[in-house]
Amino acid sequence: MHPIRAHRPKTGFSPVFPSKPSRLGRAGGRLRLTLLLTLGLLMPCLAQAEKPDIVLMLASGDAAGTGISPQPALRNTVEFVERGLDVGFEVRRYPWKRLLQNLNNGEGLAFGLSKNSERLQTLRFSEPVYVNYVWLVTRSDTTFPFSSMQDLKGKSLGVSRGSSFGDEFDRQKNILFTAEEDAYGLQNRLNKLLSNRMDAIVFQNRNADPAQVEAMLNQRVAQQMPEIRMPHGVTFRVLRKPLLTDSIHFAIRAQNDDGIIAKINAVILRGKKTGELMKALSQEQ
Repeated sequence: MHPIRAHRPKTGFSPVFPSKPSRLGRAGGRLRLTLLLTLGLLMPCLAQAEKPDIVLMLASGDAAGTGISPQPALRNTVEFVERGLDVGFEVRRYPWKRLLQNLNNGEGLAFGLSKNSERLQTLRFSEPVYVNYVWLVTRSDTTFPFSSMQDLKGKSLGVSRGSSFGDEFDRQKNILFTAEEDAYGLQNRLNKLLSNRMDAIVFQNRNADPAQVEAMLNQRVAQQMPEIRMPHGVTFRVLRKPLLTDSIHFAIRAQNDDGIIAKINAVILRGKKTGELMKALSQEQ
């Protein structure tokens, strides 16, 4: 079994020469020679055009629960690995729940996943590409002390439907705290938070500094989410300790892995060794 791949059809050319040369035949021969030379020059371009496409699934909407459009880190990683593999990714976007279903049905690769016990039963994961910090975001006037997961007892948290943040989070979900799941993106969860329909939302970012994440989030809301009406004097607050850290991977259904994960690992490890991967991840614009 293989990830879904598509190749463009090759263009054939079969010259036919006349049995007796003539002025017209000689002119036609020169024309055919010109065409052959032209085709020879075009062959590298045709070969490049036949680069295989590999299906790569990403979470749609808020892109793995991270916020407005795909994170630059996610986008840059996809482009970096695409170049390293010398393939073309056919990107397909799905809500998290459907992405996981399609991944387990063998539709192709996926990127942006973290590991948990359930996923490890059916999927093969790449080396970690980068680490996300999983932050809790509240209204600035309804913050609460947080130092461990036990501090979430009785709280309601907004999360993207189908997302997972490790085995401990999954075990405690809807037991220690309530997970308010939706598939409508970050903006919808922020509006629910402002309406006091939940105590906090889960928000991922590569930045380890909560103050910088808080400033970035409020700035993006102001610039990119004009539909959100902030109550007077209220901002969004990022609690100062992350809920957890979460490594991000490529993954494929284990029985579909034809060696693609090993090739991705080689690109990742080479990129880490040379610094090129970190350089790509640092290009946040």
